[in-house]
Amino acid sequence: MLHRLRRWPGGMLQDVVAALFPASCRRCGRSLPRCESAPRSLRPYAPLFAGGLRRRVGGSLSIPLYVLCPECTGALRRVPRTTLPVATEAGWRCLSAFEPEPSLFTLVHALKYEGLHELAPWLAAFMAAALRRHERHTPNGSVLVPVPLHPQREAERGFNQSALLAAAVGQRLGLPVDTMLLRRRRATRSQARLDPEARRTNVRDAFERRRPLPVGVRILLVDDVVTSGATVHAALLALGCEPAHAAVLCLCHAGGAADSRSTASAAVCARSSAESSLSGSGLEGRCTSAS
Repeated sequence: MLHRLRRWPGGMLQDVVAALFPASCRRCGRSLPRCESAPRSLRPYAPLFAGGLRRRVGGSLSIPLYVLCPECTGALRRVPRTTLPVATEAGWRCLSAFEPEPSLFTLVHALKYEGLHELAPWLAAFMAAALRRHERHTPNGSVLVPVPLHPQREAERGFNQSALLAAAVGQRLGLPVDTMLLRRRRATRSQARLDPEARRTNVRDAFERRRPLPVGVRILLVDDVVTSGATVHAALLALGCEPAHAAVLCLCHAGGAADSRSTASAAVCARSSAESSLSGSGLEGRCTSAS
């Protein structure tokens, strides 16, 4: 069957896929319109609604993935270039790619709980762009360390989303990734519905450094969303990092003085247990798929 499908013209195959799997927005539920081009403001995000993200189903055969409609995609907001990294209570700097918005949390939910791991390289491109904007915080010798999942949870999910993001950022920026430096030594409850104090208690002593820190290396701890900062704080304490030699890189910082939108948006993930800087990265272009 697959070898026959490979002989079909690309447009015909996409029409068949669209008929069998009608595309709808994961946030609002609306059907995705057929489009030939994206407005300039949406071009970096066009893969989300134009089939630019693809899933391999066998050999060279792949099918397009549709995630958000253009309207919900338009709600995504990158952190402005002029915004400085957020300083956490403990003094570590937190660099984020996006503002806390419901559409972003829909993407995070799709990545973590719906198995859309194809989103990770695309999202990581924006994290890499955010990191490039603050190169003074990433001297030579930096290493990316993803926040680990407990082995049982990673086995259930099939992957660690932070590790996927770290790997993609590392590939883009030529930075090493160390997935063995830190481990989660005990399982913890989901942080989503806990208050700040309960979050800190939940992850206290949950992490363990597996070997000494390399001399002269700056740690860039990678997580998907930072809310209260309890998880990354516990992880950095376990690593034994000084604030001057560590930073946090994430998709979004939704804690602290974040407005009520971020608090409401975080519930999206709890339901389940730079245009120019990205030029030439494959994130811009025409909408060529439809449903």
